[in-house]
Amino acid sequence: NGEARPRLRGAVHFGASVVSAAAVLALLAPAASDCTVWPLLGFLCGKLACYSASAFYHTSRATAYCEKQQRAALAVDMVCVSVSVLSTGIPFADAGFELYYGVSITLLLLVALAVSAGTLALKNIAVFAQILFTLCFIGVATGGSGMWALSSTFVFLSLLFYLPVMLRTGRGAARKEPVVSWVPWHERGVYGAWEDFHAFNVAADVCYLVTAAVYVQDLQCGN
Repeated sequence: NGEARPRLRGAVHFGASVVSAAAVLALLAPAASDCTVWPLLGFLCGKLACYSASAFYHTSRATAYCEKQQRAALAVDMVCVSVSVLSTGIPFADAGFELYYGVSITLLLLVALAVSAGTLALKNIAVFAQILFTLCFIGVATGGSGMWALSSTFVFLSLLFYLPVMLRTGRGAARKEPVVSWVPWHERGVYGAWEDFHAFNVAADVCYLVTAAVYVQDLQCGN
């Protein structure tokens, strides 16, 4: 509707998309001779899609002034969240290939159908189920490693800060900008719960990437 966004809205995912793109390019050369790099590329490409879609939706002038483009960008953003969750488990999928991709792709398709139908409650349920499934799957695959535990902590923190986003009321800028009065770093017009949600998501992804880099060292190319 043309109202001003908080100054840091989308900044976290914009920065993460730049770093992810650089990481993908850096891994292309070693991937040619080392098959254990492929799952990491799959992980990073999924994250790049999510970060880029989110950054475009939150920062583009087109989505700020054109309601049609805003709705289209939001739909892509929502589906890419599910793509990102699926990509999180790619490096660990050898622990149960059919189970992981069977459940993950089914939930991804459910998210896409829910977004297309405009049933956002169903979309949220499907995404939360996918997050929980992926988190548990990686936990089993890694034997509940310390990095997995840290990643899971960041995931739960991101979901905690998503609650004010999901439950916000009002219209216009007030609806776009959920802030929590007792959180000292929240400042209306600058930084709020949405930015925390993004920041903890990125922190979880960094930890998952480290966990994945350790995990894939033991993979066999024949698998």
